[in-house]
Amino acid sequence: MWSSPTADLKSRTLYVTTGDSYSDPAAPTSDSFLAFDLETGKLKWSQQMTKGDAYNVNCGAPAEMRANCPEANGPDFDFGSSAILVELGKGRRALIAGQKSGVVYALDPDQQGAVLWQRRVGRGGPAGGVQWGSAADEKNVYVALSDVAMNPVPPGTPGARDTALGFAAQLDPKIGGGLFALKLDTGEIAWQTPHPGCGDSPGCSPAQSAAVTGHSRRGLFRRTGRTLAGVLRRGWPHPLGCGHRQGFQNREWGESAWRRARWPGSGHRRRNAVCQLGIRFFGSGPRKRASGFFG
Repeated sequence: MWSSPTADLKSRTLYVTTGDSYSDPAAPTSDSFLAFDLETGKLKWSQQMTKGDAYNVNCGAPAEMRANCPEANGPDFDFGSSAILVELGKGRRALIAGQKSGVVYALDPDQQGAVLWQRRVGRGGPAGGVQWGSAADEKNVYVALSDVAMNPVPPGTPGARDTALGFAAQLDPKIGGGLFALKLDTGEIAWQTPHPGCGDSPGCSPAQSAAVTGHSRRGLFRRTGRTLAGVLRRGWPHPLGCGHRQGFQNREWGESAWRRARWPGSGHRRRNAVCQLGIRFFGSGPRKRASGFFG
């Protein structure tokens, strides 16, 4: 598990999403939605979205350096984000989460995890697809795309960084990124907004890891995806309060007091619950940039 569980007090159920297996054979509960009885811990149901996925970091090493990479060797399609429990109206509900495969899924928690819809937003991969937490309001779920790419470069190249595999690499400034609003009931794309571009910043990537930020200088209107430029200035208290003087206060864990948007728990203090969902552009130097959205 990469993320916090989701508690359903109505049905006394705890929902979790899982990553891949680290060894062969892949577990039948890997890359899955799982539902546990909140009182006993008994597994109520499971829905696996990618079968046979076994992978670990050793699989990324050159063949001569591999020691314990599983034979399956991926595709490494973990669920990194918590499932979001939403109301669809007329008594219907959905569990929604994005996967590193680049696909966002909605399941019916009251029908043994039956798939309601699925929507591809990216190509996916070990560092691609949907990485961290998404967010939802009464109409849409907001999902950000990673699909980060790195290219080997000579040592000393501006923006390059050392890798665990012993060579220098630079983030690709033209691949990845984008914020998507998907309709809760159908998964249809309500709008999508591309990354604004890296400009001349070396080591920048358009890849975006989550749907909301607490450190934004570039916002998006949540209903249209249009940018809200120039609203926030350095030194202003942020509307969400993360990392600034005014702390973020929510009525109860997992629900914000601001526009009733839902934020999965981050595992941090409540004041920082939204910060965990920040979209991060992988940059270097003092001008690292971030984006978010507003109502």
